Amino acid sequence: MIAKTRHGLYDLWYNMLQRCYNPKYKGYKNYGARGIVVCPRWHVFNNFVADIEASIGLHRGLKTLDRIDNDGNYEPGNVRWATMTEQTNNRRVLTKLTKEQVAEIRAKYASGAYSQRDLAKLYRVSQPWIWRVIKNEVHK
Repeated sequence: MIAKTRHGLYDLWYNMLQRCYNPKYKGYKNYGARGIVVCPRWHVFNNFVADIEASIGLHRGLKTLDRIDNDGNYEPGNVRWATMTEQTNNRRVLTKLTKEQVAEIRAKYASGAYSQRDLAKLYRVSQPWIWRVIKNEVHK
């Protein structure tokens, strides 16, 4: 049996469950409210640790647990270690922008006719996302 609170994955596991099952948790709207769940096997901490260590290895450095399919559940085969940049690039907003829209955003901004704020309103995304599109940090 693993000592939960001393294990490096405990906080990650606990917060994952909170995001998916606790409506009062700050991130619930982006996880549980969208129907994202944790596979039943991972409700048991020791099973979660065993599966993570066997499939993607131990937590390394400044990486977070990321769902490969952003609309998928926390389950074996759909998680990976990712940097914050990789995880940011895997957010839902990116799937809302097609490559054509990204090209339009870049062209409109380059023309000088639109500000980042104008483009954010036009494409219904945040201004920081428009900045990332313009700076080629997403949809390269």
